[in-house]
Amino acid sequence: MNRDGQAACGRGISQAGKGFALGMVFVLLLVGMCLSSALAASPSRADQDYLDDRYVRVIVIFRRDLAERLDAIDRAERKMERRLRSWGSYAGLASIQNRGRVGGAHRLIRWAGKRLIPDVDRYSLTNMIAAITRYEIARAFPRFRGYVRFVIEEMKIARHPVAYLRGTASYIRGSAEVVDYGGHTLGRFSGITARSGLSYTVDPTYDGPGLLFPEEDLAIRVGPTVALFVTRMMTRIWPHRADRFAGPVLYRGGYGMTARFY
Repeated sequence: MNRDGQAACGRGISQAGKGFALGMVFVLLLVGMCLSSALAASPSRADQDYLDDRYVRVIVIFRRDLAERLDAIDRAERKMERRLRSWGSYAGLASIQNRGRVGGAHRLIRWAGKRLIPDVDRYSLTNMIAAITRYEIARAFPRFRGYVRFVIEEMKIARHPVAYLRGTASYIRGSAEVVDYGGHTLGRFSGITARSGLSYTVDPTYDGPGLLFPEEDLAIRVGPTVALFVTRMMTRIWPHRADRFAGPVLYRGGYGMTARFY
């Protein structure tokens, strides 16, 4: 091949190489855009807003005498939630022991209230039920789109600040119904919570899927009893995915283990 032919061949190869390189850049940019869009459309679980009702609508209906006391219940719950987030317990600055807990590993604990509802001003009984429901459904059935309807007939929390809620034990009696956006009823169950099967941990660095509450919350706050009620209702509606529901975990304090008591 003469020099002109070699030069033309070289130019052709050079242009083909540039074309291939530009094509690869375009493909990589396109892939990057697709990945960015996918990540934007599917936020990580840590960033998920459990009060977002676009995909899972949660309707909570309370019996009349309970509904009339919701404002008082919410005020008491927000007050205790603020103390827990600020000081690590409900004793506030008055407790010297509590100051030591806050200064140590206690600050590492990921309490369920803050995990599900970061803005304490939005903390309420209704929002807690909705947030726990969406959290559990996101774990067990992430593609579900539809409605969950709860009817709370009776609620007792043994030593709650609101006198109306106090009783000999903490429990909820009510029902749940799940309907998808196509109008198909997936399940409808009623029942009462029980304390059997509660999970406990003594590990202050617990970072599992369970919704973590201080052990004393079982007697003085609505959180763990609500979580137990919601989880058991969801388990009855989706029994084949029962192992994916997290449920409440009570922080007992101590050293290094997570256990389940029956």
